[in-house]
Amino acid sequence: MPGPQPRSAAALPLQELEAVRSRGYAIDKEQNEANVRCVGALVRDASGTAVGAVSVAGLTLSLGQDDIPLLGPLVVAAAARVPAAIGRNV
Repeated sequence: MPGPQPRSAAALPLQELEAVRSRGYAIDKEQNEANVRCVGALVRDASGTAVGAVSVAGLTLSLGQDDIPLLGPLVVAAAARVPAAIGRNV
């Protein structure tokens, strides 16, 4: 079984970066860790600048490809609530 294949944003195809922007979340399909899948979204401050991130990760056995379209919007919504949850306009 192949090991993780990490990629930086600079190494991602432009089309994939545009897809991340469009849907609002990124997907790690075992690029960082074998058998682990992740969905993540940016936490933005009042000006729209990225100041952090929220993600959900799980083993590929329990976090299937079909779960990603369901989890993605939930992760985006959670990331949007972070500034208010910590009591400041980060």
